[in-house]
Amino acid sequence: MNKNRLWQLTLTEEQLCVAMTAIEDWHRFLCGQCSMDYATSYIDSPEAMHLTRLLLDNEVRPAMFPELTPGASYSWSGGHPNPHMSQAAAISYMLYREIRHRLTEEYPPKHPCIYQSETLTCPDQGPLITVKPLTNERNNP
Repeated sequence: MNKNRLWQLTLTEEQLCVAMTAIEDWHRFLCGQCSMDYATSYIDSPEAMHLTRLLLDNEVRPAMFPELTPGASYSWSGGHPNPHMSQAAAISYMLYREIRHRLTEEYPPKHPCIYQSETLTCPDQGPLITVKPLTNERNNP
């Protein structure tokens, strides 16, 4: 495996958004925020969604992260004692956050938004990804 080899992935905007939210759920899970908010938001029943999030937070989280106190989580840049989980958290943060940043530039919000600022970086992430549209065609939101 060549860690520095570059690849190109071509996605529709819809696919990009699905990938972004999946990566954000994964990143937050690795940091100890286990409720998988995006994935669980697709559950039809609000009661079932709430129950699923409770199970993830109250059963899965303590099993995965027994060292974290309730409400605590690891940093966006990692900090987990397991270096592999820490690096995966740092990389996944950069992936979803840079996509959100570029989409915010493409579709500026009506009010100030955290994603208008540049993506934070750290040494564990590797190079910042390139996210840009291949065409100038946009559908107005």
